[in-house]
Amino acid sequence: MNKGFMQAKKDAKRGWSSGMPWSNHACFWIVFLVHVSIALIYKEIIGLNIEADPARNTWDWYWQTLPIEALRFNLLESIWNLHSQPPLYNLYGAFFARIFYPNHLQAMHYSNIILGSLLSGMMYGIVLQFTQNRRLSFLTALALALNPALFLYEAYPLYTLLAAFLLVLTLFCLALFSLGKRCRYLYAFVLGLNLLIMTRSLDHVVILLVGIPIACVLAGWNWRKVLVGSIIISSLSVGWYGKNYVKFGFFGGSSWSGLGLWKAVVLNYPEAEIEALVEEGVVEPAVADLYPFSLPSRFAEYGFNQTSEIDVLSRDDFNNINIIAISEMYQRSAFRLIAHDPVHYLQNVYGAYRTYSCPSSTYQYLSYNAAKIHLHEAISSLIIHGHWLTTRLNSWLGRDPFCSLLFFYLPASLLIYAVAAVRRCGKSLREWVQYVRTDGVMMFSAFMIAYTTFVSCALEYGESVRFKFLIESILWAFIVGVAYRCVRQVWQGRASRSGG
Repeated sequence: MNKGFMQAKKDAKRGWSSGMPWSNHACFWIVFLVHVSIALIYKEIIGLNIEADPARNTWDWYWQTLPIEALRFNLLESIWNLHSQPPLYNLYGAFFARIFYPNHLQAMHYSNIILGSLLSGMMYGIVLQFTQNRRLSFLTALALALNPALFLYEAYPLYTLLAAFLLVLTLFCLALFSLGKRCRYLYAFVLGLNLLIMTRSLDHVVILLVGIPIACVLAGWNWRKVLVGSIIISSLSVGWYGKNYVKFGFFGGSSWSGLGLWKAVVLNYPEAEIEALVEEGVVEPAVADLYPFSLPSRFAEYGFNQTSEIDVLSRDDFNNINIIAISEMYQRSAFRLIAHDPVHYLQNVYGAYRTYSCPSSTYQYLSYNAAKIHLHEAISSLIIHGHWLTTRLNSWLGRDPFCSLLFFYLPASLLIYAVAAVRRCGKSLREWVQYVRTDGVMMFSAFMIAYTTFVSCALEYGESVRFKFLIESILWAFIVGVAYRCVRQVWQGRASRSGG
C-alpha cells in the first residue's frame, strides 16, 4: 500500500509554502476562515449557544468541574486537591471565570470557535502528510471543517473540544517536523501529549510509551537529546499522577475509573441476578443498591463516611474524598463480574462500539443546539455517515445495529494499514525504524484511534459517542489516507502491468 510514499520525504523538502494550486499557508487559512465564519453565523444569527440548554447552562452542573467560586477565589488549593479529573480543563475554565465572570461560558464559546477553526486548518497539514496530495487534502480538511459535531462541541461546556484540539495539535507538530526536521516540533509534540493527558483522563500516561519512542526514532542522531527533553517535559503529567498516588492512593488522572468500568460491565444484567451475586459474595452490596454516580452522601450507610476540612473534598459531589474508595469498590466488583461472565461483558463492549460509531453530533446532551442546525446534521449523516445505506441495511437485517458506516470504516482502515505495515517491514527492526521515519504521523494516528476506541468501548458505557469526538477528525483523515493509498497502489499496479 505504501509504494510511492517513500517520495514523501523528497516532497516535504519542497517546503510548506510550495506547490499548486495554492500554497499550504493559503489552504490552512481558507479552511480556518470557512469554519470560523460559519461558526459565528451559527452563534450570532442561528442562536447556537453554549448556554442553550436551560437544565445544563451553568459551569457547576457538570460532574467534571470544580465549583465556580472555588476557581475564582481558591484556585491553587482547589486544583491541588482535585482528584476526580486531570486539572487542565478546570484551569482553562478558571481563566474565563476570573476575567469574564458572569459571562465566562460565552467567552469560552468564542475561544472554542477559535480552537475549532485552528483544528480545521491543521487537518489540512495532517491529511497532506497522509496523502501528499494537496487538492485531496484541501477538500478533506474543508469537509472536516463543516462537520456539524465540531460546531456543537464548541458550544458544549466540557473538555471535549479542547481535548480534540490538543490531539490534532500534537499530530500537526509531527507533520511540521517532517518538513524541517527541527527538534522543537518533537518537543512540542511531547508537550501536546502531556497537555492532553492533563486535560482528559481517557488519555493516560501510557500513550507516552508510544509517543516518546516515535519522537526519538524521528529525531535520528538527536534521539538522546529528544529522549532527555521528552522525559523532562513528561514530568508534568507523571508528576501529577505521582501527586495523586501520594495524596490519594491511586496512580492516574481520575478517581472515577471504577465507576465507568462498572457501568460497562453491569449493563443488561437482571436485577435479581446481581442480588444473587451479592449473596454469593461476587459483588459488594452497595453496587446492587446504588447507581455508581450517585452522590457520595448516599454511600455513607455503607461505611464511606470519611470527612475532610478541605472545601473541595467535603462537598457532596464527585470530587468528594469518599469517591476514591467508592470507585475502587465498583472496580473490584466489576473485575469479579467480568470473571464471572466474560461473554456478557464482551457483548456490552460490542454494544458500546455500536454507539461509539454513531455520529458524534447525536450525543444526547447536544440536542438543544443540534435542533437548531438539524438540516446540516441530517445532510452530514446522509452523505458522510451513509445514513441512507445503513437504514436499508438495518431494514434488511430486521434490527437496528448500525447508525453510521464508521462501524465498518474504522476497523477496516486500521486492519488494512496494519497489514500493509507488517507486509512491508516483517520482522526487520531496521525496516520498522525506517517506516516510522517515513510515516510516523499516520502511525501515531492509527495508535491513538485504536487506543481511544478500545478505552471508550471497554471501560465505559453510555457516552461512547462523545468520547469518539476526540479522534473524529483524525479518524476521517486516516480513512481518507488509507483509501487514497489503496487506490494509488491499484492504479500504479495496473499502469505497471500495462507498461509491461
